Amino acid sequence: MTINSRINMSMKNTLTDEQIVRFNKLYEKANNMISGLLILDGRTNFKNGFFAKRKLKKAIELLELALKIYPENWQSMFAIAKAHQSLGDLETALTWLQNANQYEPENPSIAKEIGLCAGKLGKHNIAIQYMEAISKLSPNTIGLHVNLGLSYLMLNQLDSAKTSFNQAILVEPNSNTNKRLLALVENVISGKIPCPKSEKEIQKFI
Repeated sequence: MTINSRINMSMKNTLTDEQIVRFNKLYEKANNMISGLLILDGRTNFKNGFFAKRKLKKAIELLELALKIYPENWQSMFAIAKAHQSLGDLETALTWLQNANQYEPENPSIAKEIGLCAGKLGKHNIAIQYMEAISKLSPNTIGLHVNLGLSYLMLNQLDSAKTSFNQAILVEPNSNTNKRLLALVENVISGKIPCPKSEKEIQKFI
């Protein structure tokens, strides 16, 4: 998911030209500052060193200023959340993702990120709450099914986990990871292995 966003002239009914220009400058400056520093689709290509952290914190400040101009801009909230995630503050990241979801409740990318973040915090009920309905609206969004299955698995809701991983295989039939996750659930159901309670435990089996 890209987080590029500009306010265009269609916002003239609610914002002045000056406010639009100011918002766009703040947003673009922040977006350029954190380019390559965010964890997107589970991947990151930077080392979280001093200068990276300083850029992320400065970008958050700029985005918060942008939100004072246009408080409903969910893209800014999403970017703030991802910046906090890169800084290792998952609790704050989750809060900002939930804020973004209020303005964009049917966006599968936001739901997927909430599920990922909440899952890492062990808040699997929250992860399921946001991902379950959206996974039906966006059946081809692979990350939703995988993250949902992981949360179900760690809550020992095995039938639901199996359904989610089966759906993931339907979307990505050549993914060995999806197949291993399904096999893991089936082994738990059969009693061959105990139910894993964390992602770290799951990694041992796949």
